[in-house]
Parts: sequence; structure tokens; C-alpha cells
Amino acid sequence: MVIEVCNSMIQPCPSGVSTNSENGIDEQVKLTLEKLLAESKGSPQIEWEGEKAILRNVSPLTLHTFTLKAQELGKEVVLEKKTIIRVK
Repeated sequence: MVIEVCNSMIQPCPSGVSTNSENGIDEQVKLTLEKLLAESKGSPQIEWEGEKAILRNVSPLTLHTFTLKAQELGKEVVLEKKTIIRVK
């Protein structure tokens, strides 16, 4: 049996003035993510597929810090979490 749970929550930027761009990924946001991964412990990996970043071995604290940094840059953050439970 496989159970999938999907949740979504919008985190507006604290200033209330969003600087979200419809023209693709903001270079400053991309650089912030890459810098945080370089500074984090362990062996985080990032792979870019166009504007989609696929992350591996990244701690929840690093992801949380990135979310806060993105909000500081005036970005609205949408958290989507998917949990998969496999019962064998």
C-alpha cells in the first residue's frame, strides 16, 4: 500500500510588497541558494533543470534558512510538501 499526502502553504514576504518575477528565476535568489548549499555541512548536491533546482542531501535547517532569505529578498514563498508512506 502507498499513501501520498500533499500539502501547500503560502508564505507571503514580510514587507507585504512582493517582488516576484514572471520572467523566470531571479538571479539573486539562485545565487543565495547556491551560497547556502556551499556553506552547509554534509554533501548537499544541486542539479538545475531549467529553472527547477533538484536538491539532494540538504538539511531541513538549510531549506528553512533559504526560505527566510528569499522572503528577505521580497519573494513570496509557497511551501509544498509531499509525504509518501510505503507499507509492505
